[in-house]
Amino acid sequence: MKNSLKLLLGLIGVIIVLLAVYIYCTVLSDKGNNVLNLDVGGNMVLPNFGNKREELNTEYMELEQLPVEYSINDAINDRCFVIAGEIYNEEILNKFMLEINEKQDTQLRIVEMTNAGYISIIDLKTSGDVLIIREDYSRNEISDILSNEYDLSKYVLISSLEKLQDGTETIIYLLEEISGKERIPLFAYVKDRINNNDRLPNKFDGIIKNIDKDLMNIEPLENTIERNVSNEVFITLVEGKFNGKTFEEGQKITITYTGEITKIAGLHQIEKIISIE
Repeated sequence: MKNSLKLLLGLIGVIIVLLAVYIYCTVLSDKGNNVLNLDVGGNMVLPNFGNKREELNTEYMELEQLPVEYSINDAINDRCFVIAGEIYNEEILNKFMLEINEKQDTQLRIVEMTNAGYISIIDLKTSGDVLIIREDYSRNEISDILSNEYDLSKYVLISSLEKLQDGTETIIYLLEEISGKERIPLFAYVKDRINNNDRLPNKFDGIIKNIDKDLMNIEPLENTIERNVSNEVFITLVEGKFNGKTFEEGQKITITYTGEITKIAGLHQIEKIISIE
C-alpha cells in the first residue's frame, strides 16, 4: 500500500514537473516571437504583428503605370515606405522584413525624395528564393526602369547602423552575399526621423513672384503660418524644374513640406519639400 502511494505521488510529481517545463517553454517561445533580430550588424528588432498583419497588406500599381506627377503624398497614401526628410509607413518596412525572414513571398515599395527634388522608386519583391529589385529613376530624366534578380540562398537582406562624420546615425539597408564578398546598398535613412503618422506634413498656398534660373521666389498667401515667417520663400529648382514640373510667374501653387523654413545665405528656404502642386 505504501509503495503504491509513493509510486502515485512520484508520478504526480513527474507530471507537475513536465507541466511546469511545458508552460515555461511556451511562455519563452511567446516572448521570443515578440521580437526578431534580423541584422548581424545593426541588431534590428521587429515586432510581432499578430492578427493585425493582414491590415498592412499592400498591392502596388506597376511602375510603368505610375503617373509622371506621382507625389510623396500619393506614396504615403499607397502605403509605400517613404523617405522624405522624415520617414513614413515604417510598419510596412517592418512587415516586409519580418516576412522575408519567414521566407514568405512579399513586396515593398520604397519612395524617396532626392536632394535634387526628384522622386526615385525602388520595388523589392520576393518569389520563392528570388528577390526581384526594380528601380525607377525615370523622373530625373537620367535613366528608365532597371531590373535585377538575386538568389536568396546566396544573399541576405540586412540593415546596418552607420555613424557619419558629423555624428548623424544612418540606417542602411543592403543585400549582403553570404560569402561576404559583395554588399549592395539599397536605401538608407537618418535614424530617429520616423513620422508617427498622426502628424501630417506642413502645407501652404503661395504665388510665384519670380523664377530666376534655378531659384523660385514664392509669396505665401495672407493668414498662413509661413507668411508670418517671411513674405518671400525660396525654392531651389533643377534646370528650372521641380520633380520634372515647370512653373510660371504669377502661378498659384500648393507646397507640402517637412521640417522648417530656415534662413540660408540671406534667403528663407524650405528644409525639405515633398511636393508642389
